[in-house]
Amino acid sequence: MRQDTIYDNSDILTSHGSVLQRKHALQIAEAGIKSVIPYESTKKYINLRGNNLTVGTLSFDLDNVDHIYVVGVGKGSYPIAQAIDDILGDHITEGFLVVKEGEKRTLPHIEVFESSHPFPDQRSVTGALRIKEILEKAGSNDIIFAAVTGGASALVNIPAGNITIDEMCETNRLLLRCGADIRQMNAVRKHLCNLKGGRVVQYGQPAFVITFTLDTNTPGMPWPDLCLPDPSTFQDAITVLNNHDLWDKVPASVRERLQDGVEHPEKETLKTLDGMKQALFSVGNQRVACAAAAQKAKELGYTPLILSSCIDGEAKDVGMVLAGITNEVISSNNPIPAPCALISGGETTITIVGKPESGGPNQECVFGFVNKLRSEEDVAFISIDTDGTDGPTDIAGGIVDGYTKEEMAKSSISFSEIFSKHGTSAALSKLNDAIYTGNTGTNVMNLRVVVIGKPSSCHDGDTIKKIEGREILNAKGMPTVEANIQTTKGYMATASVPCGTSQGSYEAKALYDGGRRYNGKGTRIAAGHVSNDINAILAGKQLADPASLDQLMIKLDGTADKSGLGANAILASSVAVAKASAMSKHIPLYKSLYRQDSYKIPDIIATVIAGGAFSVSAHALEFEDYLYVFSNFDSFDEELEALVTLRAHLQKKLTEQYGVIPEDGGALAAPLKSTEEAFKWMLQSVRECGYEGKVTLGLDVAASESYDKATQTYRFNKVFGRDELTDYYADLCKKYPLTYIEDAFHEDDIDGFAALRSRLPGVQNVGDDLFASNIARLREYHTVANGLLLKINQIGSVSEAITAAEFAQKHDMDVIVSLRSGETTDDFIADLAVAVNARQIKLGSPVRAERNVKYNRLLQIAEELGR
Repeated sequence: MRQDTIYDNSDILTSHGSVLQRKHALQIAEAGIKSVIPYESTKKYINLRGNNLTVGTLSFDLDNVDHIYVVGVGKGSYPIAQAIDDILGDHITEGFLVVKEGEKRTLPHIEVFESSHPFPDQRSVTGALRIKEILEKAGSNDIIFAAVTGGASALVNIPAGNITIDEMCETNRLLLRCGADIRQMNAVRKHLCNLKGGRVVQYGQPAFVITFTLDTNTPGMPWPDLCLPDPSTFQDAITVLNNHDLWDKVPASVRERLQDGVEHPEKETLKTLDGMKQALFSVGNQRVACAAAAQKAKELGYTPLILSSCIDGEAKDVGMVLAGITNEVISSNNPIPAPCALISGGETTITIVGKPESGGPNQECVFGFVNKLRSEEDVAFISIDTDGTDGPTDIAGGIVDGYTKEEMAKSSISFSEIFSKHGTSAALSKLNDAIYTGNTGTNVMNLRVVVIGKPSSCHDGDTIKKIEGREILNAKGMPTVEANIQTTKGYMATASVPCGTSQGSYEAKALYDGGRRYNGKGTRIAAGHVSNDINAILAGKQLADPASLDQLMIKLDGTADKSGLGANAILASSVAVAKASAMSKHIPLYKSLYRQDSYKIPDIIATVIAGGAFSVSAHALEFEDYLYVFSNFDSFDEELEALVTLRAHLQKKLTEQYGVIPEDGGALAAPLKSTEEAFKWMLQSVRECGYEGKVTLGLDVAASESYDKATQTYRFNKVFGRDELTDYYADLCKKYPLTYIEDAFHEDDIDGFAALRSRLPGVQNVGDDLFASNIARLREYHTVANGLLLKINQIGSVSEAITAAEFAQKHDMDVIVSLRSGETTDDFIADLAVAVNARQIKLGSPVRAERNVKYNRLLQIAEELGR
């Protein structure tokens, strides 16, 4: 399921709010960022054939070149240097690259050095002096490649005059907090440093200096001014400090340096590079990023409008202005009608008073946007720093929509506190709206995208005419909910939902009637919610984006566990919507649920012996389910045939030994005395049927059912402490081909799961009650298990189940889609398992209709896929 995306948490960002618009805003911004990752564009400029080196229109005979040096600095400099290293290799005499702390990687011929950002420290001086040393050793027959991108203002510094690095850092802090724009800040910075303002080219003479950068057309920017003339003056720097009331606050050495520069014009930064041997190539800039974002918006069905690639200013104010334009689009179709995407670039800043909390300009910008946005539906806004770090945080930016203001109120987050304390990182994290990318490999300032409306493709499709609910019986003869949906184009879809015999504490809550009918388990109220409340909000809605309809139902429910409308009502409606959407698109359900480059049929896990509460021998069999785990078969039908063969063989052998064997859900409830006895019977069938090497053993322990909270022990055939139970599992794995253990510990025994994963890293350590298919539990505890048992009724909507699967796989966890004991003849989870490329599906023994209908659907899909 993993997608090639820059976002580390896209699943979380698109799990709530205006899902479609969020997805599209993220995709549009990603297209912009990827367009300016400079590795490939750098390689296009450089060509080496034999000893003939060409760089753009320049040509060099390496027989006449004594040395090639490479220097670089910036948050996006590594990909440029990597491209140079990949092409020139051993031709490089020496190289030195300064990158942001925490982003160090190695290059074969270029030393990579970590420095401080956004505030300089002594490493900034060390790195700058090393670059200067390399530049000054170059001779007239040498070539210097310079890779210079954003971040240089902090990463390298040679303090001028009597300024210390601490004084330079203090000045930088004052500038960052005063509200000055980036050009004003850099007018000061460049006059305090003896490396900036074109001096890389100057120090490199008489060698030929070739600069690769991410912009060439923005005077006063912090990049590539190491290699460009400086249009600002010492007097400009003094004016900036005076205008922002900083002149008396900066260190005395800074004032002395600037006053001395005004009095001695010869100390001014370079104003021209005329006569110097140099060339400069742009491998990306904010205009390219905005154009690529606009193209992606167009592909998605939006009319793009690039407002500007250089919008600067106070971050929250920029957000508010963008919200004002958005409100105008919605109310009057000006400057363009929806569906549209408003795209902008530039560098915003924050004016800070007092000691700030953690945050950054892009994060503050999105709160400014939300503060003034008037619409609720069909709007999303993303503001992101293209290098992946917004301010002094590891957050790249934020994404918000028309529902964010309401979510802020629920979480007691106030605009006044955010704008006064600037604690945007904590607020966005609480809202699940903080964007994480890590180092993107580029840096062209900020990119902002507002998505408004639904693209035309979403309006050309089918709509919901009505949806109705009814009470039906599941395979255990107990009530559940069925939803029937009709579309305006005449399609009809039916969905029914399962229920489990046992329910974990963290599962979504089905709604039951209470009273005497079915011992209180009637579902007429939940079915009524489908016909009335849910129908009222879904009728007339487009089917193109089922996830957004899930969000409408979740919002209407208004509870954390879906107990308002009932998880059974919401899930039945969610599955029915997903089916109808696939019908209206004329594509198979699994393809409609989640688009993959390729799909796989999951392997089978099947319960064949029932233990625990289902054992006829008074809990002599300690664990709940004993499983066959299948792999290494050439096709799904061969795997299914093997299951049928093995179960029949096992039933025959157990019947010969014990007489008639009762069943529960197709599993055999033989009067066995121990787990090891069960394993021996199971392995005998594997051997005699010829499936060794293709079928292993598994356990569904259901440990929460046997946990004594008072003593923190597990009461099976004997009492186990956590460590003893871990030892027991390890011993079973040593004696038998046990490769799968599900719910090995109580749902809150996190240390137990973690210990088992560490002890048995090669065994599938799967969480059922542990995770309850809930993204919040997964985010918190995904490191303690390596498998997710995905049950759609545990979470209560299709889109949330897919989000959970996506998160699990992104974090190297197996996904196992599972049925429940109280199943129906709905075959939806077969398509779901294929859609998310689940490793396995757990459907039980194929001897009952509610299970076989799912196996049969998998056979159909396998035939479609040629598997």
